[in-house]
Amino acid sequence: MTEFISFRAPTRPSSARLFRYLGGAFACLLASFGIWVTATEWLRTDGPISTMRTESGQTGSGHDDAGRVRLAAAVGVVRAELWTEYAVRLRQSAQIGPEAATMRDEARRAGETAVGLSPLDTEAWLVLSELAVDGGAAATASTGLLNMSFLTGPNAIDLMPRRLALVARAPAHTDRDIRGLALRDVQILARQADGPVRLRALWRDTSPEGRKFLAELLQDVAGQLLGNIRNTR
Repeated sequence: MTEFISFRAPTRPSSARLFRYLGGAFACLLASFGIWVTATEWLRTDGPISTMRTESGQTGSGHDDAGRVRLAAAVGVVRAELWTEYAVRLRQSAQIGPEAATMRDEARRAGETAVGLSPLDTEAWLVLSELAVDGGAAATASTGLLNMSFLTGPNAIDLMPRRLALVARAPAHTDRDIRGLALRDVQILARQADGPVRLRALWRDTSPEGRKFLAELLQDVAGQLLGNIRNTR
């Protein structure tokens, strides 16, 4: 009796099985992304105080809040907004104390990282310009950075009071282009429902020289509003 031996060619995976593989891989990728985002947000808001030292090797209470954001930025390394927030927090902590200059340098590096990741990050350009003015940088340097903040965020209403406050105390307020951009910010704020409140707060916290600059802008936009703001105590 002759026996027949059959050879079965290896079968290719069915389209349904391939779809399941791809679906599983995508689900794993999505879950990993969710864990990554959740971890960075937890570190930023509720995470442990950073025990990482600054590049100068210094620590201190001024780094506590900034340290949390620094850890979050280290985990979410490609998220520009975390580097921007770190720069902002660090600059706020660098206003006083012997570590101020070192902290400003680290904040500047964080801001530069942010604009490298996202060149259209308005607040990153703004904090870089604030740091330049804080550190006594040349007028051309601070003016260029401030100009980028205006150009990348022409309608960034929440940043306008802060931007105007910087212009009022920076050498840039003598620049014609910067004055024109600042005037536009004032015009936009004046039309907002809470614009007068924001402008009053800005006026109250500005130096006499800065108030003179703001008065010139407001006179062109709303003389009556200027009168009301001048009566702010």
